[in-house]
Amino acid sequence: MSHSKGPWRYDAESGAVHTTDRTGYWGPDHYPVEVCAVAALDGVNNGPLLSAAPELLEACIAMSQWGDGNVNLHTRLALFDVAIKKIRAAIAKAEGKQ
Repeated sequence: MSHSKGPWRYDAESGAVHTTDRTGYWGPDHYPVEVCAVAALDGVNNGPLLSAAPELLEACIAMSQWGDGNVNLHTRLALFDVAIKKIRAAIAKAEGKQ
């Protein structure tokens, strides 16, 4: 399974999540590509959460690598540090704080 590469950005004015990734896109190069339109549900804006999807996936992958038993403790601690930083950044973006 593949997806549009990040970063994704939520544009509140257009109500859409966009990316500059051109994979599989045949349109003009100077426009961002729309990933999806975002509608508020019961007044809740899900745009920031949806725009954080690539970073959230990357954070999950980083955390899964930390749990790999085939690396030594020093490497595991380094991977854990990277994973935590990615998780915190992804959460901040999903919450609209970034």
